[in-house]
Amino acid sequence: MKRIQKFLITVLIFLSFNVWDVYAYSIETLNNSSDFQEISQMEEEIFRWAQGALESENQNADLQIEYSRAVKIYIYTNIFENEELTPKILQTILNGAVYIWEVPVEVSENKYVIVTVSRSLPIDEELQQELLENGTYTQKELEIELEKTGNWTIARASYDETKSDYIGRLESALSESYNEADSDVVYLLGGTPKIRLPFGVIFKDDECNIIKLNDEEGIYRFEQMKDIVNKIPKEDTMSEDIVVVKNKYSWYIISLSIAGLFAGIFIFVKLIQKN
Repeated sequence: MKRIQKFLITVLIFLSFNVWDVYAYSIETLNNSSDFQEISQMEEEIFRWAQGALESENQNADLQIEYSRAVKIYIYTNIFENEELTPKILQTILNGAVYIWEVPVEVSENKYVIVTVSRSLPIDEELQQELLENGTYTQKELEIELEKTGNWTIARASYDETKSDYIGRLESALSESYNEADSDVVYLLGGTPKIRLPFGVIFKDDECNIIKLNDEEGIYRFEQMKDIVNKIPKEDTMSEDIVVVKNKYSWYIISLSIAGLFAGIFIFVKLIQKN
């Protein structure tokens, strides 16, 4: 009897010191967003891009768009310029941030094509003139592109059968499935200076935790990750996701590649086709 009591006490002590490892969380998904109605109307286009990303052996796959696993990623934010990160500071940053949706299209069990959906950006007058002069667009074609400004478009689709979608990576990193009803939200950020790959941010007991989602999964306190980021030389990054290319027309295409994880964004498809 005493042995059983000692065993139970040991288990309780162990749990009391390790309960912090359990993360109950939810995440922003497309099916619960006001963007759902507009993006879901792009279903045929999403399927077309997903099919185009597959190799020939998967061309006949029975594809399924998983709107409930499509996640919002806030881009071009720099949370590490803050001395501390509180829920209020983070919310202020996110309220002014550009975001995209990463929509997984299931090919087979736990294998997805990731389709990046983003809003078309405005083209300034100087760039418009350059696009006309170099023959990238005719006046009529440019007017059509300008009409798309602010609308949802597909930037890219990518497929890596060795990697899960973002919810799968979160579940792996946190060892816990997400729960839509939970009040603690994991926010996904990408394109942050020096740490370009998407990562998660969650507050637990008012402490900010950073969740790495690349091949080296891990959970860090904000101060730890800030210290790591500050030690990275400016010319280096922790990923290959932001690529700035100057093409033969002497203007810049900015895309997100996420080293096979994070699809490109804001790509002018017509320009690429003509190149």
